[in-house]
Amino acid sequence: MPPGLPEIPREVEPLALACSLRAKVLPALLDTDFLRTAFGLQLYRSPPASLEAARAGVIRLFMAGATLDELYCKIPAFASSLNASSAEIVRLFEDEWLPLIYVVELESARPRCGRAGDVVALDPFDAGLADLAEALAPCILLTHNSRHFKAFGVQTRQQSVHAVKAAVLAQSAAERVQARSTAIGFPPTLAIGGLRWGERKVGVSPWLVGAVVVIGSYVLYRCQSEDRQTRVRQIVLHAGEAIAEAVDREIGDAARAEIAGLSVLGSCMVPGSSQRSAESQLLRELAVAEKSMSAQQLWEMLDPQTRPSVQAVRLRLRGNPACVEVRRGGFTFGRSASGVRP
Repeated sequence: MPPGLPEIPREVEPLALACSLRAKVLPALLDTDFLRTAFGLQLYRSPPASLEAARAGVIRLFMAGATLDELYCKIPAFASSLNASSAEIVRLFEDEWLPLIYVVELESARPRCGRAGDVVALDPFDAGLADLAEALAPCILLTHNSRHFKAFGVQTRQQSVHAVKAAVLAQSAAERVQARSTAIGFPPTLAIGGLRWGERKVGVSPWLVGAVVVIGSYVLYRCQSEDRQTRVRQIVLHAGEAIAEAVDREIGDAARAEIAGLSVLGSCMVPGSSQRSAESQLLRELAVAEKSMSAQQLWEMLDPQTRPSVQAVRLRLRGNPACVEVRRGGFTFGRSASGVRP
């Protein structure tokens, strides 16, 4: 297990969940107590991993509108506990965090049951965050409050931190695997590119040039003594084996690191509901999309056996305050927090 990440019990099998999410950005939901700790890190140590992960596009930050209002009300208390001024905390939040956050206003009449209902029963002020977690699960819940959010699988104060670090590790390892795999095909690509460049400059067929080089090399090799031919074969063989072993070892190490990161990530995320509604599926697809999506694009992602008409999907998107029409027919989940600050 990579350093800095917790050990996962054998009976926990979260890898399938994390693997199903590996190609998309992960929704991460902010709580006020998490931001208080983050402000302390920014003031006295270094930017937190969650902020760096959001900047790198590994996670996408969301915040309920009520949670944003609550944060501004708590800033004086945060500033006092951190020996800083309120203006300094506001500057940190609005300069560093706010441009990366999407604020979501969920329907006020949204029925609560199950996990969200358990959270609200403990603290009504967590209603917005609980509703958001229910809508976007599987997701990362950025909170240290393991008591209030136990229903969503939050067991420890550091669980969200482990989730973010694991997501960063998994993406970094996946990029290493891809880079090493691409490097295997780089020499032939470089050779072919060089031959084509020669064709444009000299006007000679690249395949003819390649054939001349290969035949010339073979003739030169055959002109050597038998002992020298043997040494050449051994050198080429050993060099090839060494390169292949090094590449294979690096790819294997990176792949194991990716699996370890995905395993930790899957165990630290809020698990999705076993009975996700079509509307909830729409909201989550919209939340992890790289750009705004139309009703037609979202409709195509639904189960053909149960999906409503495209027009019904469009009307539902326009009637849901969490879905923002940023262009004609194009929707995003939530809006940039920079435009909705209190």
